[in-house]
Amino acid sequence: KGLGPNTAQMSERMTRVRGQGFGPPVGGSMIGSVERRTPLAKSSSKSTPIDKKVGINKDTQLLEQGKYFYKRKKYYESVTKLKEFLKNFEYHDLAPEAWLYLGESYLRKEQYGEALRAYKKIYFRYLPYPGAPLALFRMAQCYEKIGNKKAAADSGEKLETQFPKFNLNQFPEFQD
Repeated sequence: KGLGPNTAQMSERMTRVRGQGFGPPVGGSMIGSVERRTPLAKSSSKSTPIDKKVGINKDTQLLEQGKYFYKRKKYYESVTKLKEFLKNFEYHDLAPEAWLYLGESYLRKEQYGEALRAYKKIYFRYLPYPGAPLALFRMAQCYEKIGNKKAAADSGEKLETQFPKFNLNQFPEFQD
């Protein structure tokens, strides 16, 4: 009880994710929706411009705040918001995006082990996610930074094999 969605819900979610991206379901059932499986996040005591955006739900507010701080190079604050989002909304359709921003924030803080964990989560759990090639690329970089040359080379080979058209320019928001 309370451990997350059941097998049928996960199957439905994965079908939706693979077939239509990470947006809300088109038609069909709302089984497994965020409102039914996770509590609302507590609102932040600090107010940011993102708090005032119209149409942002409480669940996505934390993600938007994390992205807001990332874009302003406030990586500690970004990590805090993104981790809170993932703690409260582990099965949200936007979780892969949160993991990607979390990995990028850790990378900028030179916390390569933590960044590697975030990128692995994307690659192994959310492979159809469009950010998976970037996660694999960053995995290779993190392995290199921590001195694991073999794992770095293996990740680089996987990247070339699985995503031969990968180009870092596809992800301008994550370039220095």
